[in-house]
Amino acid sequence: DLPLPVHKSSSDDESSQNKNDLPLPIHKSSSNDESSQNKNDLPLPVHKSSSNDESALSVEELQILGNITHEERRMDLIKGRNAAKKALCSLGVTGASITRERHGKPCVDVPFMNVSISHKNGVGYSIAWKDRAMRGLDVESIHIDPSVVSEAFTPKDQIDLSDMKEISAAFSLKESYLKAWGTGLFSPLGDVYIVHLDVNKGYARIHGPCGPATGHIQFDEDLSLIHI
Repeated sequence: DLPLPVHKSSSDDESSQNKNDLPLPIHKSSSNDESSQNKNDLPLPVHKSSSNDESALSVEELQILGNITHEERRMDLIKGRNAAKKALCSLGVTGASITRERHGKPCVDVPFMNVSISHKNGVGYSIAWKDRAMRGLDVESIHIDPSVVSEAFTPKDQIDLSDMKEISAAFSLKESYLKAWGTGLFSPLGDVYIVHLDVNKGYARIHGPCGPATGHIQFDEDLSLIHI
């Protein structure tokens, strides 16, 4: 999870402060010691759906769907939304509408409820959480073509470029970070680098424009499921 921007006021009058002037918790850790992790550094459950049932979609979501002409992208949106609604349901939220912010970041119409969505091989994946922390999810094949992602890595990245699991996990970690930040691939992957990566323990440390973040790694058959 990534730190949020800090709002401030030049007024000395405490009565003039609004809720945006109050400090928010910054959920991050700069330690590679897993024993120091708190609950905000723990992995979230990843929910998935292969259902193309549109019945759970809100009016706003159906409007977004109506603007998509490519059939595979339509199916991705439906399955991703169904996965997100399963994730929200696990937190006691039903009937929520998930629209989009700038750069496509999903936005839930319930205060402080958030989701991140990814798609792979005809399946939608999602995590959900209730706080102001910024998180992101990405799913990638372990058999990713190294030549496709070679430009994503720099000498700063502490990874083994001969290990396919590490390459896949590192690539997804970078995408997850940018999705958490809200820019996605509109920002260069090279702006994010891997400080520490242990695919066996499912734990990573990443650094980028918003500062350090914790990464969590799961493997599902031939896929890496990564979230920040």
